[in-house]
Amino acid sequence: MEGRAASGNVTARVTESVETAGQQYFRLEGFTPQSALVRLASQGRLLEFRPDSGTEHLWYEFAAAEGATWRSELPHPCLGAATLSSRDSSVEVPVGRFYDAVVIRYGATICADAGIQEEIFAPEIGLLRRTETTIAGPRSMVLTEARVGSRVIRFSAISFRLSIDQPVYFPNLMPPVTPERAVPVMRARMTIRNDTNFPLRLDFPSGQRFDLLIRDSRGQDIYRWSATRLFTQEMGMLELSPGEKIFSAEIPLGQPADQPLPRGRYVVEAWLTTGDPSAYRASVGFEVSEPVF
Repeated sequence: MEGRAASGNVTARVTESVETAGQQYFRLEGFTPQSALVRLASQGRLLEFRPDSGTEHLWYEFAAAEGATWRSELPHPCLGAATLSSRDSSVEVPVGRFYDAVVIRYGATICADAGIQEEIFAPEIGLLRRTETTIAGPRSMVLTEARVGSRVIRFSAISFRLSIDQPVYFPNLMPPVTPERAVPVMRARMTIRNDTNFPLRLDFPSGQRFDLLIRDSRGQDIYRWSATRLFTQEMGMLELSPGEKIFSAEIPLGQPADQPLPRGRYVVEAWLTTGDPSAYRASVGFEVSEPVF
C-alpha cells in the first residue's frame, strides 16, 4: 500500500477450490473485506458466487473490447461504472514492466471523497496496481510479489542488509568471572542480494570483503573489525547473477583489559569494502544492559 491513507501490506491468496451449485469456484482471501468464491467464466467474465442469495455477481469483463462499460458488483462501497480502457498498456511496477496490461477505469460515484479510480491487471498474474481516492487522501496498491504455481515474481532490486542476533546484550559477571564469559559476543550477518535479471559485479581492491564499526551514543568509534586483521593485497571480484552472498562475523563487545562495554546504546555499522565503501552500507542499533551477577 502507498499513499497517505496506506495501511501496510496486503496479501491476496487463492486458498482452495469449492464446488457448489454445479460449478467450481475458488476461494479468494484478502482481495475483498470478506473471503469470496469466484470463477472465470466464458468470455473472460470473473464472477462471484454469494451463498446467502445463491446468485452470481459480475466483477470483471476481462475479454471485453476497449471502451466497453459494465456495472461491476465488486464489493466496494463506492464504485462507479467500469470501463475497459486499454488491453495493451505498458505499465511498470516494482516486479517489472508489462506490455500487455489491461486497464480498467471507474466512473464517478455518489461518494464525494472515496472510490476506486483505476485497476491494472497482467494476464496470468493478476492485479498490478489499484488507485483509490479516500477521505484521508489518495491510496494505491502496487504489486511487489506474486506466486503463480511454481512461478515466483518478486520486486527486482539490489539490497544490502545487516542483521544481528540480539537487540540487548548482557555481560556475565557471575563467578567464576573469566574474559570469555564476561564479554558478550555479537553475531552479525551481512547479506548482499541481487534480485534483478542482470549480473552484479563487485570489485574489491584487496582480500578484505567487509568491515564493521561500533559507535557509542556520542558517535565515538569504539571498535573496528579490521583493526586486528591482515588482508592480502590481491584484488578480488564477486559476481551475483542473480543470487545472494552472506558474510558473517563474531564481535566481542568488550574494551581493553577484557572488560565488557559499559551499559548504554550503541550502533553497529557494516559495509562492503568495494572501491566505494558507501555503496553497500547498513547499520543497526543495539543496547548493552546491566551485567548479570
